[in-house]
Amino acid sequence: MCRILATLAIAASTIVLTCQGQGLPDEINFLKSNSEGVHIYGVSTYFAYSAFDFPPAGAANFQRKNYGASGTVGWQRFHGRTSISTHYSGSYSGDIGTSGLNHLNHSLVFDLSRELGRKWTVNLSASGQDSFLAQSIFEPSTLGALSQTPSTTDDLAAAMSVGRFSNTQNGLALNGSPSGYAPTLAALLGSHMLIYGLQASVSYEYSSRLSFQFGSFAAGGQHRVSDQTAGVSDNNAIPRSLGGTASASLTYSLSPRTDVGVSVSETYMRTRFQKAYLTSANGSLARKMGKSWFLRAFGGESLTSNAQQTSGAPPMRQTIYGASIGVKQRAHTLVASYNRSGYDVSTASIGENTILSGAWNWSHPRRSWALHASYSRHETKNTGFSTLVGWQGSAGISQRLKTNLTLLVNCSYLRSRWIYLSNTSLVNVDGIRVSLGWTPQLRRHSADVSDTEEEVK
Repeated sequence: MCRILATLAIAASTIVLTCQGQGLPDEINFLKSNSEGVHIYGVSTYFAYSAFDFPPAGAANFQRKNYGASGTVGWQRFHGRTSISTHYSGSYSGDIGTSGLNHLNHSLVFDLSRELGRKWTVNLSASGQDSFLAQSIFEPSTLGALSQTPSTTDDLAAAMSVGRFSNTQNGLALNGSPSGYAPTLAALLGSHMLIYGLQASVSYEYSSRLSFQFGSFAAGGQHRVSDQTAGVSDNNAIPRSLGGTASASLTYSLSPRTDVGVSVSETYMRTRFQKAYLTSANGSLARKMGKSWFLRAFGGESLTSNAQQTSGAPPMRQTIYGASIGVKQRAHTLVASYNRSGYDVSTASIGENTILSGAWNWSHPRRSWALHASYSRHETKNTGFSTLVGWQGSAGISQRLKTNLTLLVNCSYLRSRWIYLSNTSLVNVDGIRVSLGWTPQLRRHSADVSDTEEEVK
């Protein structure tokens, strides 16, 4: 703790950059705007300090001091029945003292939504991310990023499967991308990962109360050439993974505030250690409890079939359940969720998987500074060959400056433990990042009525 505080004092006196919100903060600025056309959504530079610990003895502990820059560019179009958005975020990280550890991070996301008549809607999303452990520890969880977007209560609820989005643009921005990288998985997957995903869905509005959804999702990941982070072995257990899910569901509105739903899905997961199918069915209940908060819960069962693996066997039948809650007030936003499922898409493994996460953000309209904090815990066990337990906590403060500048200080700590047969790997990382970033002022897009009417005709 003393060395972290000392590093903070040094970093605070250095010119560093980022925008408010997250490790690659320019992406949140993309979500805050629905301005059309090609735009730069933010640029930033930063200084970061990280301390790595790999017990037990045998792997040397070490510290890293990084500097770098990041930026996000994108293009959006919201006309008539078609909405498209795509953006690219890139960052360069330099290591003070070891030039061989310098590297680039990349992230690319594409989203499309198309209305077919008055009842049908088609959605397509694709994403890819090439990232390193040293920088990914400062990226927020999914809920962490969601809590920091300036959405309404209804749109925040819709992002957590409660109700519907107010418009297509907000749906594209808040639904997120189909792939993601959890730093707690570093002990299993390595310090440098390439992950990618593709998601497609079709929805049918039978009536104002009843709707049907059909979708498919595929994701993959693979280990890349490492940045030689000591303690994180290139000889990782899962060098390449692939998984996918096909699902069908229906939602019925009992009232403007209450929805019930039923869903069935078929999932396929494959690695060099395991190949299996998982059939799942569940029912859900979602309700907006008032103007500022909402709740959703689900429960069901999953069944494993055609499992083939090098050792052990996953459970044939599992109970799945979960719940989520959100509160949106003038200055405070709080979201939390618990999910137990029969598979883990991040590692493409069938087994007992639980994810607990929560995030809080305070940002008063009349204040120039804001606070945010998040926590996530990931556990996958009973796969027959491995167990993974990891958690991460982060907190930060941001200060809006003049000329569209924002100063951000963000702290993060993670602990990840992986057991594969008789081998155990453990990693502890704590770090702090000080940043300063610039975000342009972009006009918000208003629907072009004439264009819409022309397409309807």
